[in-house]
Amino acid sequence: MNPDTQPQSVVTESDLRQLLQVGGPGSRLVLREGRIGLDSGAEDGTGGMPLITRGELIEHVGAEPELSELTAEAETVNTKIRMLGA
Repeated sequence: MNPDTQPQSVVTESDLRQLLQVGGPGSRLVLREGRIGLDSGAEDGTGGMPLITRGELIEHVGAEPELSELTAEAETVNTKIRMLGA
């Protein structure tokens, strides 16, 4: 199988930046069907496995983080995914 067509189940700094820039107050990153996605938070429990909310991300790295901070936070979230066995 072509690696480019496999689902992405790894959080990147780009995913976190998108959560900060595009997401609203209840937004969160979720793992849904093997893919990382942005969820508005409006759906309760049906939008996938929650990984990190916009609020949590801002608490950890601030509203305008450096690339290095986002990279470190992405690795923290990826560790969480691995620990959950997802």
